[in-house]
Amino acid sequence: MAEHLRTAREERKVGSVDELYRWLRTRAPQPRTVRPPSEMASDAPPALAYVNHGRWVADCPNRTCPQPSCPGYCNAAMDLLNGAPYLCGCCYNSDLGGRWRPVQWPTDADRQEIERALLARPSTATRHWRPEQPVRDLAEENARHLGKPAQEAE
Repeated sequence: MAEHLRTAREERKVGSVDELYRWLRTRAPQPRTVRPPSEMASDAPPALAYVNHGRWVADCPNRTCPQPSCPGYCNAAMDLLNGAPYLCGCCYNSDLGGRWRPVQWPTDADRQEIERALLARPSTATRHWRPEQPVRDLAEENARHLGKPAQEAE
C-alpha cells in the first residue's frame, strides 16, 4: 500500500520548487515569462489543496483567464508539491502578473487523517476529498463502504 497520496513529486517527477519551476518553463508558450517562485503574491487568494483520484491538487482561482480555452475563468487543476507555492500550468497566474500564489493546505493533523482514510481505500478512483468536506466524514464513508473504520484498514 502507498505510504502517502501522490503529489507533483510522483506525477511530474519534480522534487523541489526549483524543479517545478523548470518543468513549468518547458511547458510555457513563452518560457521567459514564467517568473521564479521567489516572486510570490503572498497577499493573493490561495489555491486550495484537495485530493482527486489519490493526488493532491489545487484548482487555479484566476477568474480572468486570458486563454481561449477557458470560459472567462481558469479553474485548471495542477498537481501540488509539498511546501511549494502555486503557479497554474494554463494561465501562469496571469491575474497576478505571473507571480506565484500561496497554497492553503489542511492542518497537519487533518492532512494525516485524510491520507490515512483515503489510503485505506483500495482504488484511487475512490480517493477524493474537498476542503468543504469534514475530515470525519472520510472515516464514516470507509465504515459504510469498507465495513471498518479507516484506522483499522491500514
